[in-house]
Order: sequence, then structure tokens, then C-alpha cells
Amino acid sequence: MALFIAGAAFLWILFFSSLVVNIKRREIVAAVALSTPFAFAALSTEALIWYGLGPLAALIWLIYLARGVYGSWLKGIFFILGVMWLHGLLLIAIDVTTGGVLTKAYGVGLHPFQRWNVPVIAAADTSALYTAAEVLKKLLKLWR
Repeated sequence: MALFIAGAAFLWILFFSSLVVNIKRREIVAAVALSTPFAFAALSTEALIWYGLGPLAALIWLIYLARGVYGSWLKGIFFILGVMWLHGLLLIAIDVTTGGVLTKAYGVGLHPFQRWNVPVIAAADTSALYTAAEVLKKLLKLWR
């Protein structure tokens, strides 16, 4: 389970990083380093603090990447937090328009006999994140 959680965190961090910059070795190494605490947190209850610190470290890394692209910390913070908020709003819109399919999929969780929800969640999450990043990129081009 720890490897599954770390792998999911690695892919998510790498995907989000690819929406900000072109992926090079530095981003892959950073994604591995930032996803490792999630594996440690799943192994023991004493390490549960990493579930809080892991996302915070990933957020700081993503803001750092966006700062390099957009030239200032303010624009980097605006881009990353704006993408996250718009991503959430898009997921809510998808859930409402599909009649609660995402809510049902998240409710099932990782049940071993029901695997229909994993591709539904993955498709909705990645498409909403990609759309949100493209919208914010266009908004930041107007800001320049």
C-alpha cells in the first residue's frame, strides 16, 4: 500500500510539474524525493506527519517551478493556487453534470471488487487539472 500511495504521489507531482515546465531530470528527481515521504507515512502511525508535510513540500516545489516560468513569486503562487482552485471547481462541475458519478466513485474508494472508479477518477482529475492549467496560462499571458 505504501508503494501505491508513493507511486500515485509521484505521478501526480510529475504531471503537475509537466503542466508548468518541460520535464527534465531535475523534475523527475524532485518528484521521487517529494513522493518518498508518502511511502514512509503509510508504513507507521508515527510517520503520519508526512501526510501533512509531503503535500506542503510539493506545493512549495510547484510554486518554485512556476516562479521560474512567470518571473515572480506572486505570479507563481497565483498560478499554482489558481490551478488548484479551478481544478476543484471543474471537478464539482463534472460531478454535478454527471449526476454524482464522481461522488460515487470517490465513495467506493479502493474496494478490491469494484474497480470501475479508478479510471473514472483518473480521467476526470487529469482532464480538469490540464484544463485549469491551460486557462491560468492564458490568464497569466494577459497579465504580462
